[in-house]
Amino acid sequence: MKRIFFFLLLFLYYIVSNAQEIQFVYDKTTLSINEPFALSIVFSKDKKREYKAFQNYIFPDVADLVKDRTLFTEESDGSSSITQYYLPLKKGSYVFPPLLINLKNDVIFFPGTTLYVNNNKFRGENDSGNDIAQSLTFKDEKLDAYLELNTSHTTVYCGQAFCLQVNFMVSVANRSEFTFFDLAEQRKKIIQLLKSMKCYSNDAEINDEIPRDTAAVGSHKYVRWQLYKGYYYPMVSETIVVPALELTVLGYKYARNGNISIERKITEKQFKTSPIKINVLSLPPHPMSDVVPVGEFSLHDKILSKRIHTGSAFEYQCTISGDGYAPLIMPPVINENEVLEFYTNSVSKQMQEVANTLRTFKTINYSVICKEPGQHNLADYISWIYFNPLSKSYDTLKSNLVIHVSGNSIKNNYISLNHPDVFYQNIKKENNQLHVVEKTQDMQSVLIKGIILVMLGVSVWVLFKK
Repeated sequence: MKRIFFFLLLFLYYIVSNAQEIQFVYDKTTLSINEPFALSIVFSKDKKREYKAFQNYIFPDVADLVKDRTLFTEESDGSSSITQYYLPLKKGSYVFPPLLINLKNDVIFFPGTTLYVNNNKFRGENDSGNDIAQSLTFKDEKLDAYLELNTSHTTVYCGQAFCLQVNFMVSVANRSEFTFFDLAEQRKKIIQLLKSMKCYSNDAEINDEIPRDTAAVGSHKYVRWQLYKGYYYPMVSETIVVPALELTVLGYKYARNGNISIERKITEKQFKTSPIKINVLSLPPHPMSDVVPVGEFSLHDKILSKRIHTGSAFEYQCTISGDGYAPLIMPPVINENEVLEFYTNSVSKQMQEVANTLRTFKTINYSVICKEPGQHNLADYISWIYFNPLSKSYDTLKSNLVIHVSGNSIKNNYISLNHPDVFYQNIKKENNQLHVVEKTQDMQSVLIKGIILVMLGVSVWVLFKK
Protein backbone atom coordinates (compact mmCIF):
# COMPACT_ATOMS: atom_id res chain seq x y z
CA MET A 1 0.00 0.00 0.00
CA LYS A 2 2.84 2.39 0.89
CA ARG A 3 4.53 1.61 -2.44
CA ILE A 4 1.33 2.42 -4.38
CA PHE A 5 0.95 5.68 -2.46
CA PHE A 6 4.58 6.59 -3.24
CA PHE A 7 4.12 6.02 -6.98
CA LEU A 8 0.94 8.10 -6.93
CA LEU A 9 2.92 10.93 -5.32
CA LEU A 10 5.58 10.60 -8.01
CA PHE A 11 2.95 10.62 -10.74
CA LEU A 12 1.37 13.75 -9.27
CA TYR A 13 4.81 15.31 -8.97
CA TYR A 14 5.64 14.84 -12.63
CA ILE A 15 2.23 16.04 -13.78
CA VAL A 16 2.41 19.16 -11.65
CA SER A 17 6.07 19.89 -12.41
CA ASN A 18 5.58 19.60 -16.17
CA ALA A 19 2.47 21.75 -16.13
CA GLN A 20 3.77 24.73 -14.13
CA GLU A 21 6.60 27.18 -14.08
CA ILE A 22 7.65 26.73 -10.45
CA GLN A 23 8.95 23.35 -9.34
CA PHE A 24 11.19 21.52 -6.89
CA VAL A 25 14.42 20.03 -8.21
CA TYR A 26 16.98 17.92 -6.33
CA ASP A 27 20.22 16.17 -7.20
CA LYS A 28 21.62 12.74 -6.24
CA THR A 29 20.40 10.98 -3.12
CA THR A 30 23.39 8.68 -2.40
CA LEU A 31 25.94 10.73 -0.49
CA SER A 32 29.08 10.58 1.60
CA ILE A 33 29.41 12.11 5.07
CA ASN A 34 29.45 15.94 4.81
CA GLU A 35 28.57 15.79 1.11
CA PRO A 36 25.84 18.38 0.51
CA PHE A 37 22.35 17.47 -0.65
CA ALA A 38 20.78 20.30 -2.66
CA LEU A 39 17.04 20.95 -2.87
CA SER A 40 16.03 23.79 -5.18
CA ILE A 41 12.90 25.70 -6.07
CA VAL A 42 13.25 26.70 -9.72
CA PHE A 43 11.30 29.64 -11.19
CA SER A 44 10.76 30.38 -14.87
CA LYS A 45 11.58 33.83 -16.26
CA ASP A 46 7.92 34.83 -15.93
CA LYS A 47 7.95 34.19 -12.15
CA LYS A 48 10.27 36.96 -10.97
CA ARG A 49 7.78 38.23 -8.41
CA GLU A 50 7.36 34.78 -6.85
CA TYR A 51 11.13 34.33 -6.80
CA LYS A 52 11.56 37.54 -4.77
CA ALA A 53 8.78 36.56 -2.36
CA PHE A 54 10.23 33.09 -1.77
CA GLN A 55 13.59 34.37 -0.59
CA ASN A 56 12.18 34.25 2.96
CA TYR A 57 10.89 30.68 2.58
CA ILE A 58 12.09 28.36 5.34
CA PHE A 59 13.01 24.92 4.05
CA PRO A 60 12.05 21.98 6.30
CA ASP A 61 14.24 20.72 9.13
CA VAL A 62 15.28 17.05 8.86
CA ALA A 63 16.83 15.22 11.83
CA ASP A 64 20.62 14.72 11.54
CA LEU A 65 20.78 16.80 8.35
CA VAL A 66 22.45 20.12 9.13
CA LYS A 67 21.20 23.11 7.21
CA ASP A 68 24.03 24.80 5.38
CA ARG A 69 23.81 27.91 3.22
CA THR A 70 20.79 29.00 1.18
CA LEU A 71 21.83 30.18 -2.28
CA PHE A 72 19.91 32.59 -4.57
CA THR A 73 20.74 32.29 -8.26
CA GLU A 74 19.58 34.28 -11.31
CA GLU A 75 20.48 32.74 -14.68
CA SER A 76 21.21 34.54 -17.91
CA ASP A 77 18.05 33.13 -19.56
CA GLY A 78 15.90 34.88 -16.95
CA SER A 79 15.15 31.82 -14.82
CA SER A 80 16.06 31.79 -11.15
CA SER A 81 16.36 29.37 -8.24
CA ILE A 82 16.56 29.14 -4.47
CA THR A 83 18.75 26.24 -3.28
CA GLN A 84 18.99 24.89 0.25
CA TYR A 85 22.04 22.74 1.07
CA TYR A 86 21.92 20.00 3.73
CA LEU A 87 24.95 18.22 5.22
CA PRO A 88 24.56 14.66 6.62
CA LEU A 89 26.45 14.19 9.89
CA LYS A 90 26.68 10.40 9.91
CA LYS A 91 26.03 7.20 7.98
CA GLY A 92 22.43 6.05 7.56
CA SER A 93 19.22 6.65 5.66
CA TYR A 94 17.21 9.86 6.02
CA VAL A 95 13.61 10.35 4.96
CA PHE A 96 13.02 13.75 3.41
CA PRO A 97 9.31 14.54 3.84
CA PRO A 98 6.92 15.54 1.02
CA LEU A 99 6.27 19.27 0.58
CA LEU A 100 3.17 20.99 -0.77
CA ILE A 101 3.01 24.78 -1.19
CA ASN A 102 -0.21 26.46 -2.30
CA LEU A 103 0.15 29.73 -4.21
CA LYS A 104 -2.53 31.95 -5.71
CA ASN A 105 -2.40 30.30 -9.13
CA ASP A 106 0.10 27.49 -8.58
CA VAL A 107 0.67 24.38 -6.48
CA ILE A 108 4.28 23.43 -5.85
CA PHE A 109 4.71 19.79 -4.90
CA PHE A 110 7.74 17.73 -3.87
CA PRO A 111 7.06 13.99 -3.30
CA GLY A 112 9.84 13.54 -0.78
CA THR A 113 12.77 11.19 -1.07
CA THR A 114 15.16 9.04 0.97
CA LEU A 115 18.84 9.95 1.27
CA TYR A 116 21.41 7.18 1.67
CA VAL A 117 24.66 8.22 3.32
CA ASN A 118 27.62 5.82 3.19
CA ASN A 119 30.64 5.78 5.48
CA ASN A 120 32.95 7.56 3.06
CA LYS A 121 34.27 11.03 3.74
CA PHE A 122 33.38 13.65 1.15
CA ARG A 123 36.56 14.78 -0.64
CA GLY A 124 35.06 17.10 -3.25
CA GLU A 125 34.64 20.84 -3.10
CA ASN A 126 31.95 21.97 -0.73
CA ASP A 127 30.57 25.34 -1.76
CA SER A 128 29.80 26.35 1.79
CA GLY A 129 30.71 29.98 1.44
CA ASN A 130 33.27 29.95 4.27
CA ASP A 131 35.29 32.74 2.71
CA ILE A 132 32.22 34.93 2.42
CA ALA A 133 31.06 34.09 5.93
CA GLN A 134 34.24 35.48 7.50
CA SER A 135 33.30 38.98 6.43
CA LEU A 136 29.69 38.80 7.64
CA THR A 137 28.08 39.59 11.00
CA PHE A 138 25.98 36.70 12.33
CA LYS A 139 22.89 37.04 14.50
CA ASP A 140 21.75 34.41 16.97
CA GLU A 141 17.96 34.39 16.91
CA LYS A 142 16.22 33.01 19.98
CA LEU A 143 14.58 29.62 19.53
CA ASP A 144 11.13 30.08 21.04
CA ALA A 145 10.80 26.58 22.51
CA TYR A 146 11.04 24.59 25.74
CA LEU A 147 11.27 20.99 26.92
CA GLU A 148 8.14 19.81 28.73
CA LEU A 149 7.77 17.00 31.28
CA ASN A 150 4.14 16.16 32.11
CA THR A 151 2.56 13.76 34.58
CA SER A 152 -1.08 12.74 34.71
CA HIS A 153 -1.04 12.47 38.54
CA THR A 154 1.02 13.95 41.35
CA THR A 155 -0.55 11.70 44.02
CA VAL A 156 -1.20 7.98 43.45
CA TYR A 157 -1.64 4.77 45.42
CA CYS A 158 1.07 2.13 45.37
CA GLY A 159 0.52 0.21 42.12
CA GLN A 160 -1.68 2.90 40.53
CA ALA A 161 -0.71 4.07 37.03
CA PHE A 162 0.51 7.55 36.18
CA CYS A 163 1.46 8.70 32.67
CA LEU A 164 4.69 10.57 31.90
CA GLN A 165 5.17 12.55 28.68
CA VAL A 166 8.27 14.31 27.38
CA ASN A 167 7.54 16.87 24.65
CA PHE A 168 9.56 19.48 22.79
CA MET A 169 7.31 22.52 22.48
CA VAL A 170 8.03 25.01 19.67
CA SER A 171 5.96 28.18 19.36
CA VAL A 172 4.03 28.49 16.09
CA ALA A 173 5.38 32.03 15.94
CA ASN A 174 8.99 30.82 16.10
CA ARG A 175 11.13 31.80 13.07
CA SER A 176 14.42 30.36 14.26
CA GLU A 177 15.48 27.13 12.55
CA PHE A 178 16.66 24.07 14.48
CA THR A 179 17.67 20.48 13.79
CA PHE A 180 17.34 17.38 15.97
CA PHE A 181 20.54 15.36 16.11
CA ASP A 182 21.42 12.01 17.72
CA LEU A 183 17.81 11.92 18.82
CA ALA A 184 17.68 8.13 19.19
CA GLU A 185 20.60 8.26 21.63
CA GLN A 186 19.15 11.22 23.54
CA ARG A 187 15.76 9.52 23.86
CA LYS A 188 17.52 6.39 25.11
CA LYS A 189 19.19 8.39 27.90
CA ILE A 190 15.85 9.97 28.85
CA ILE A 191 14.22 6.54 29.13
CA GLN A 192 17.12 5.17 31.19
CA LEU A 193 16.72 8.01 33.69
CA LEU A 194 12.97 7.39 33.99
CA LYS A 195 13.47 3.63 34.36
CA SER A 196 15.71 4.24 37.37
CA MET A 197 12.62 5.05 39.46
CA LYS A 198 11.16 2.34 41.71
CA CYS A 199 8.28 1.63 39.36
CA TYR A 200 7.01 -0.99 36.99
CA SER A 201 6.55 0.52 33.54
CA ASN A 202 4.96 0.13 30.12
CA ASP A 203 6.20 2.30 27.27
CA ALA A 204 3.93 3.60 24.57
CA GLU A 205 5.06 2.74 21.06
CA ILE A 206 8.32 4.51 20.17
CA ASN A 207 8.98 5.18 16.48
CA ASP A 208 12.01 6.61 14.71
CA GLU A 209 9.76 9.28 13.27
CA ILE A 210 8.71 11.73 15.97
CA PRO A 211 4.95 12.30 16.07
CA ARG A 212 3.87 15.91 16.32
CA ASP A 213 0.67 17.89 16.69
CA THR A 214 -0.42 21.31 17.88
CA ALA A 215 -1.28 22.22 21.46
CA ALA A 216 -2.39 25.32 23.30
CA VAL A 217 -0.72 26.42 26.53
CA GLY A 218 -2.70 29.31 27.90
CA SER A 219 -3.13 31.76 25.06
CA HIS A 220 -0.08 30.48 23.15
CA LYS A 221 -0.06 27.82 20.45
CA TYR A 222 2.78 25.36 20.03
CA VAL A 223 3.93 22.60 17.72
CA ARG A 224 4.37 19.63 20.06
CA TRP A 225 7.06 17.06 19.21
CA GLN A 226 6.26 13.94 21.25
CA LEU A 227 9.64 12.53 22.32
CA TYR A 228 8.44 9.95 24.86
CA LYS A 229 5.34 8.59 26.56
CA GLY A 230 5.19 5.88 29.22
CA TYR A 231 3.05 4.49 32.04
CA TYR A 232 4.50 3.92 35.51
CA TYR A 233 3.25 1.92 38.52
CA PRO A 234 4.97 2.58 41.88
CA MET A 235 6.34 -0.52 43.61
CA VAL A 236 6.80 1.07 47.04
CA SER A 237 4.85 3.55 49.16
CA GLU A 238 7.37 6.36 49.15
CA THR A 239 7.74 9.67 47.33
CA ILE A 240 9.02 9.23 43.77
CA VAL A 241 11.16 11.95 42.18
CA VAL A 242 10.97 12.10 38.40
CA PRO A 243 14.47 13.33 37.49
CA ALA A 244 15.29 16.43 35.46
CA LEU A 245 15.68 15.65 31.74
CA GLU A 246 17.78 17.30 29.05
CA LEU A 247 17.61 17.72 25.26
CA THR A 248 20.12 19.31 22.90
CA VAL A 249 19.23 20.53 19.41
CA LEU A 250 21.25 22.30 16.75
CA GLY A 251 20.39 25.95 16.24
CA TYR A 252 21.81 28.46 13.78
CA LYS A 253 23.31 31.92 13.63
CA TYR A 254 22.37 33.76 10.44
CA ALA A 255 23.96 36.29 8.15
CA ARG A 256 22.44 37.67 4.95
CA ASN A 257 24.85 38.22 2.07
CA GLY A 258 22.74 40.63 0.04
CA ASN A 259 20.77 38.89 -2.70
CA ILE A 260 23.37 36.14 -3.01
CA SER A 261 22.87 33.84 -0.02
CA ILE A 262 21.95 33.25 3.59
CA GLU A 263 24.90 31.88 5.54
CA ARG A 264 24.61 29.80 8.70
CA LYS A 265 26.76 28.80 11.64
CA ILE A 266 25.81 25.87 13.87
CA THR A 267 25.22 26.45 17.58
CA GLU A 268 24.03 23.96 20.20
CA LYS A 269 20.93 24.86 22.19
CA GLN A 270 20.18 22.98 25.41
CA PHE A 271 16.81 22.58 27.11
CA LYS A 272 16.09 21.14 30.56
CA THR A 273 13.04 20.20 32.65
CA SER A 274 12.55 20.51 36.39
CA PRO A 275 12.14 17.37 38.53
CA ILE A 276 8.63 16.33 39.56
CA LYS A 277 7.60 14.72 42.86
CA ILE A 278 4.95 11.98 42.89
CA ASN A 279 3.38 11.30 46.29
CA VAL A 280 2.68 7.55 46.71
CA LEU A 281 0.06 6.42 49.23
CA SER A 282 -0.09 3.03 50.95
CA LEU A 283 -3.03 0.72 50.34
CA PRO A 284 -5.40 0.09 53.27
CA PRO A 285 -4.82 -3.20 55.15
CA HIS A 286 -6.07 -6.27 53.31
CA PRO A 287 -4.95 -9.93 53.11
CA MET A 288 -4.26 -9.49 49.38
CA SER A 289 -2.83 -5.94 49.44
CA ASP A 290 0.57 -7.13 48.11
CA VAL A 291 -0.86 -8.70 44.95
CA VAL A 292 -4.19 -6.98 44.31
CA PRO A 293 -4.34 -4.82 41.13
CA VAL A 294 -4.90 -1.08 41.57
CA GLY A 295 -6.96 0.99 39.15
CA GLU A 296 -10.34 1.22 37.48
CA PHE A 297 -11.57 -2.15 36.21
CA SER A 298 -14.64 -3.78 34.72
CA LEU A 299 -15.73 -7.36 34.04
CA HIS A 300 -17.56 -8.41 30.88
CA ASP A 301 -18.58 -12.00 30.27
CA LYS A 302 -20.80 -14.07 28.00
CA ILE A 303 -22.01 -17.61 27.44
CA LEU A 304 -20.96 -18.96 24.06
CA SER A 305 -23.27 -21.99 24.16
CA LYS A 306 -27.02 -21.77 23.39
CA ARG A 307 -28.18 -24.77 25.40
CA ILE A 308 -26.83 -25.96 28.74
CA HIS A 309 -27.40 -29.55 29.94
CA THR A 310 -26.04 -31.34 32.98
CA GLY A 311 -22.93 -33.37 32.24
CA SER A 312 -22.19 -31.49 28.99
CA ALA A 313 -19.62 -28.68 28.82
CA PHE A 314 -20.66 -25.18 27.81
CA GLU A 315 -18.29 -22.35 26.73
CA TYR A 316 -17.93 -19.32 28.97
CA GLN A 317 -15.80 -16.23 28.20
CA CYS A 318 -14.73 -13.66 30.81
CA THR A 319 -12.84 -10.41 30.04
CA ILE A 320 -11.33 -8.19 32.73
CA SER A 321 -10.23 -4.74 31.56
CA GLY A 322 -8.60 -1.86 33.37
CA ASP A 323 -5.66 0.51 33.70
CA GLY A 324 -3.65 -1.45 36.26
CA TYR A 325 -0.27 -3.10 35.80
CA ALA A 326 -0.86 -5.90 33.29
CA PRO A 327 1.09 -8.76 35.00
CA LEU A 328 -1.04 -8.32 38.15
CA ILE A 329 -4.30 -8.78 36.24
CA MET A 330 -4.85 -12.46 36.99
CA PRO A 331 -7.82 -14.68 36.04
CA PRO A 332 -10.81 -14.43 38.39
CA VAL A 333 -11.15 -16.61 41.48
CA ILE A 334 -13.36 -19.69 41.10
CA ASN A 335 -15.13 -20.51 44.37
CA GLU A 336 -15.08 -24.18 45.42
CA ASN A 337 -18.49 -25.75 44.86
CA GLU A 338 -20.28 -28.97 43.91
CA VAL A 339 -22.36 -27.48 41.08
CA LEU A 340 -20.04 -25.96 38.44
CA GLU A 341 -16.58 -27.08 37.38
CA PHE A 342 -14.43 -24.60 35.39
CA TYR A 343 -11.62 -25.72 33.06
CA THR A 344 -9.40 -23.02 31.50
CA ASN A 345 -9.05 -23.37 27.71
CA SER A 346 -7.07 -20.25 26.82
CA VAL A 347 -5.92 -16.87 28.15
CA SER A 348 -5.22 -13.87 25.89
CA LYS A 349 -4.15 -10.28 26.52
CA GLN A 350 -4.51 -7.05 24.54
CA MET A 351 -3.43 -3.51 25.40
CA GLN A 352 -5.06 -0.34 24.13
CA GLU A 353 -4.05 3.27 24.65
CA VAL A 354 -6.89 5.76 25.07
CA ALA A 355 -5.92 9.40 25.69
CA ASN A 356 -3.40 9.17 28.56
CA THR A 357 -4.60 5.77 29.81
CA LEU A 358 -3.19 2.34 28.94
CA ARG A 359 -5.89 -0.30 29.32
CA THR A 360 -5.27 -4.04 29.47
CA PHE A 361 -7.89 -6.53 28.30
CA LYS A 362 -7.38 -10.05 29.66
CA THR A 363 -9.77 -12.66 28.23
CA ILE A 364 -10.14 -16.15 29.69
CA ASN A 365 -12.08 -18.86 27.86
CA TYR A 366 -13.50 -21.67 30.01
CA SER A 367 -15.26 -24.96 29.49
CA VAL A 368 -17.79 -25.37 32.31
CA ILE A 369 -19.59 -28.54 33.36
CA CYS A 370 -22.78 -28.23 35.40
CA LYS A 371 -23.81 -31.10 37.67
CA GLU A 372 -27.12 -29.72 38.93
CA PRO A 373 -30.15 -28.62 36.87
CA GLY A 374 -31.97 -25.36 37.54
CA GLN A 375 -31.07 -21.67 37.69
CA HIS A 376 -27.57 -20.66 38.79
CA ASN A 377 -26.13 -17.16 39.35
CA LEU A 378 -22.51 -17.08 38.14
CA ALA A 379 -21.84 -14.37 40.74
CA ASP A 380 -21.94 -17.16 43.34
CA TYR A 381 -19.04 -18.95 41.67
CA ILE A 382 -16.70 -16.39 40.08
CA SER A 383 -15.24 -13.11 41.46
CA TRP A 384 -12.29 -10.73 41.05
CA ILE A 385 -10.87 -8.40 43.75
CA TYR A 386 -9.08 -5.07 43.12
CA PHE A 387 -8.44 -1.70 44.78
CA ASN A 388 -10.33 1.27 43.35
CA PRO A 389 -8.37 4.54 43.86
CA LEU A 390 -11.49 6.63 43.14
CA SER A 391 -13.54 5.12 45.94
CA LYS A 392 -10.37 4.52 48.01
CA SER A 393 -11.56 1.02 48.84
CA TYR A 394 -11.32 -2.60 47.76
CA ASP A 395 -13.99 -3.79 45.39
CA THR A 396 -15.08 -7.12 43.92
CA LEU A 397 -16.20 -7.68 40.34
CA LYS A 398 -18.79 -10.39 39.78
CA SER A 399 -20.72 -11.79 36.88
CA ASN A 400 -24.29 -10.64 36.21
CA LEU A 401 -25.15 -13.74 34.18
CA VAL A 402 -27.73 -16.33 35.22
CA ILE A 403 -27.66 -19.74 33.53
CA HIS A 404 -30.59 -22.14 33.12
CA VAL A 405 -29.55 -25.78 33.10
CA SER A 406 -31.72 -28.70 32.01
CA GLY A 407 -31.30 -32.42 32.73
CA ASN A 408 -30.96 -34.62 35.79
CA SER A 409 -28.67 -34.20 38.77
CA ILE A 410 -25.34 -35.99 38.37
CA LYS A 411 -23.71 -34.64 41.48
CA ASN A 412 -23.68 -38.00 43.26
CA ASN A 413 -22.53 -40.21 40.37
CA TYR A 414 -20.26 -37.74 38.63
CA ILE A 415 -16.55 -38.47 39.05
CA SER A 416 -14.85 -35.11 39.17
CA LEU A 417 -11.50 -34.70 37.53
CA ASN A 418 -10.47 -32.38 40.29
CA HIS A 419 -12.24 -33.83 43.37
CA PRO A 420 -12.30 -37.71 43.70
CA ASP A 421 -15.49 -39.01 45.30
CA VAL A 422 -15.84 -40.75 48.64
CA PHE A 423 -15.19 -44.20 47.20
CA TYR A 424 -11.75 -43.26 45.94
CA GLN A 425 -10.96 -41.17 48.97
CA ASN A 426 -11.63 -44.19 51.29
CA ILE A 427 -9.70 -46.85 49.36
CA LYS A 428 -6.57 -46.31 51.42
CA LYS A 429 -8.57 -46.58 54.65
CA GLU A 430 -9.84 -50.11 53.92
CA ASN A 431 -8.01 -53.20 55.34
CA ASN A 432 -6.43 -55.21 52.54
CA GLN A 433 -5.46 -58.28 54.71
CA LEU A 434 -6.67 -61.74 53.42
CA HIS A 435 -9.08 -63.62 55.69
CA VAL A 436 -8.77 -67.50 55.61
CA VAL A 437 -12.19 -68.04 57.23
CA GLU A 438 -13.97 -66.28 54.39
CA LYS A 439 -12.10 -68.38 51.82
CA THR A 440 -12.93 -71.68 53.67
CA GLN A 441 -16.65 -70.83 53.73
CA ASP A 442 -16.61 -70.25 50.02
CA MET A 443 -14.99 -73.67 49.38
CA GLN A 444 -17.55 -75.48 51.57
CA SER A 445 -20.41 -73.90 49.66
CA VAL A 446 -18.97 -75.11 46.36
CA LEU A 447 -18.48 -78.68 47.74
CA ILE A 448 -22.10 -78.98 48.98
CA LYS A 449 -23.42 -77.76 45.63
CA GLY A 450 -21.29 -80.40 43.88
CA ILE A 451 -22.61 -83.27 46.04
CA ILE A 452 -26.22 -82.25 45.35
CA LEU A 453 -25.59 -82.25 41.61
CA VAL A 454 -24.05 -85.77 41.78
CA MET A 455 -27.02 -87.14 43.73
CA LEU A 456 -29.46 -85.69 41.24
CA GLY A 457 -27.47 -87.22 38.41
CA VAL A 458 -27.52 -90.70 40.00
CA SER A 459 -31.29 -90.50 40.62
CA VAL A 460 -31.99 -89.64 36.99
CA TRP A 461 -29.78 -92.53 35.78
CA VAL A 462 -31.65 -95.07 38.01
CA LEU A 463 -35.07 -93.93 36.77
CA PHE A 464 -34.04 -94.26 33.11
CA LYS A 465 -32.58 -97.76 33.71
CA LYS A 466 -35.88 -99.07 35.21
